[in-house]
Amino acid sequence: SEFLLVLDKKTIDKELYGATLEDRLLMLELFARGKKEMSVAFSSHGLFIDKVRALRKIYPKKTELLFIVGYDTLVRLFDARYYERRDEALKSLFAESRFLVGNRGGGGEASVRELLSAPGNKRFKGYVEFIEISDWAARLSSTDVREKVERGEEIRGLVPVEIEGFIRQIGLYARAEKMGAGAGRDRYDVRCDILRRLLMAGLPDEAEFHLGGMVAEVMEGEDALVVVEKFLMGLR
Repeated sequence: SEFLLVLDKKTIDKELYGATLEDRLLMLELFARGKKEMSVAFSSHGLFIDKVRALRKIYPKKTELLFIVGYDTLVRLFDARYYERRDEALKSLFAESRFLVGNRGGGGEASVRELLSAPGNKRFKGYVEFIEISDWAARLSSTDVREKVERGEEIRGLVPVEIEGFIRQIGLYARAEKMGAGAGRDRYDVRCDILRRLLMAGLPDEAEFHLGGMVAEVMEGEDALVVVEKFLMGLR
């Protein structure tokens, strides 16, 4: 068995907040690193039927696909607003995959049964199985974690240790810090600004640099453009 952690470029009905897509992908890779049964994927499409079509191209034909989701995702899965021809799309999806639904997003086993009992959904209920997760796990919220970091509170035990360290290191979700003698600025915004400038300058793929050191220079009052140009001059 393999656990595939899938990051969507655009999540249905959810706005991207805080971390960039690149850093979200990096956090998943940090978590999966060294775990032989775990892989990471990036999806350009939000619908599960599109994910299935992509996965079928890279996995053996007889591979069984099980999507592990919360109740709120199951509700969206059956919502006709997201399809041109809902029943046709769902029929194709369930011909290739099944769903394990945990008690998250405001719904327990009774809510799952009720949703699957709706007239248009009954034909698909054999492809959906409810899985019970602990109350503690069901209450975990990325919003709560972000707010705790912003308030300077402890998040140990709420996220994997690899991701906790990464969040602290890059200043993600943290309050603005003073830059030298100047006004406060978000360390994470500085990091993103430096990376954007490096990419726009055509940074060579093999180039090595210490991003943390560059961020520290800017936080001490140096201009980001000057820091980046100084680094690029050193490559020439």
